[in-house]
Amino acid sequence: MTNGPHNAVHFLTAAGFAAVALLGTGPSILLMKSFGAVYFLVGLLGFIVLRGSPEGHLLGIVHINQMDNFLHVALATGMLAAGFMLGRKR
Repeated sequence: MTNGPHNAVHFLTAAGFAAVALLGTGPSILLMKSFGAVYFLVGLLGFIVLRGSPEGHLLGIVHINQMDNFLHVALATGMLAAGFMLGRKR
């Protein structure tokens, strides 16, 4: 379950990734590392905010639940791994 602000954040994130993909490998790697760090912090903050509750609001605005937190940490792990592995090959 999400709300409008949650959907807007994901839409803007997707638009940002699509736009940066057109700029080439270097900017894409930087965005993967940056968003990986941000998503990891969002996931951790979500666990802190919910404190075991099934759902709530991040920063009082964005609706989240426990599965969102696990998803954000998993996405962060993938983005960081891809960013650092691709960056190493350059």
